[in-house]
Amino acid sequence: MADPAVSVYAVDTGKPGDGLPGAGTTLGWAGFRDGTAVAYDRDGNHSIQVLADALVHDLDDAQRSVALGFEHVLWIPVPDEAADLLKQRRIADSAAPGATSPWCGRFAVWGLVQGLQLLSWLLSHVARRVREPLRGTTALDEWSASGCRLFVFEAFVAGRAHAAGGVRAHVQDAHTAAAAAHDALRSEGGRPTFARGPEVLTKPASAGDGRVMNLASAALAYAGLAADPVRLDEPGLLVAPQARRTGWAEA
Repeated sequence: MADPAVSVYAVDTGKPGDGLPGAGTTLGWAGFRDGTAVAYDRDGNHSIQVLADALVHDLDDAQRSVALGFEHVLWIPVPDEAADLLKQRRIADSAAPGATSPWCGRFAVWGLVQGLQLLSWLLSHVARRVREPLRGTTALDEWSASGCRLFVFEAFVAGRAHAAGGVRAHVQDAHTAAAAAHDALRSEGGRPTFARGPEVLTKPASAGDGRVMNLASAALAYAGLAADPVRLDEPGLLVAPQARRTGWAEA
């Protein structure tokens, strides 16, 4: 049963529909507040500005905790051995056991770079607008402790969970990720957490036996939101839906 005091959002990384020059919109976001879909309309769910407004409302006005997922690589392996460099990450126990997430492939790197800018902008924008001190984390044990009401996780939507075709497919993928995270929410001792399962990996495996570089923690630090100490060398939580979620319709 989802924790009622937590809002969940997910973003399918791409070009926002906010009047930016260049190619068409490829960003989509979706979310749940009190178990209800947030702002699912034709334009709002392609706008990072609208998403920022929703986050500020929940974190500041409503004093809620928020789980925010981004569908791009949020941590990269830093192996001990040179022979393991540029190997793909191993996503253990995921929707496709033994599958790899090609963080260093052509399109994944494109999404990673886009996503880091979008995440850094979004976190910085929220940090400037909230009236009360706010901290964020990628560590599940820190969430809702010491003022950490913002939790950032990685979404991995692939295979049967992935939607194909059209701009609305990006919102559909975000909806699938947000719904999977929402379904896994629990409350333990008055604090939100996620139930580990085939769709939720609390400790994703890396390539080789080395450490990782947590890019989401770096983005939180850049925005002035990171908890102390900054978890730069630990992987975050990964949500990997096994199937596409339904339950929303285009306005």
